[in-house]
Amino acid sequence: SYTPTANYTGADTFSYTLNGGATATVTVTVTAIDDAPVAVGDSATVAEDSGPTVIAVLANDTDVDAGPKTITATTQPAHGTV
Repeated sequence: SYTPTANYTGADTFSYTLNGGATATVTVTVTAIDDAPVAVGDSATVAEDSGPTVIAVLANDTDVDAGPKTITATTQPAHGTV
């Protein structure tokens, strides 16, 4: 069986030899998959009674495929709104 190295895409080859001495080469094409982005926790400080404050929550998140990142608030804060 063949297992590609993590995050590798492209052509890979290996050779084998039969017990009679004949050899052959195998070429495997590893296709890309869309890896999930990685979210990293954030923190921010805002002044009391301040208006809406932008918090760039995507700034430190990563996506090895450089795909688009979007957010959805899954919970609301106890003492404010998102």
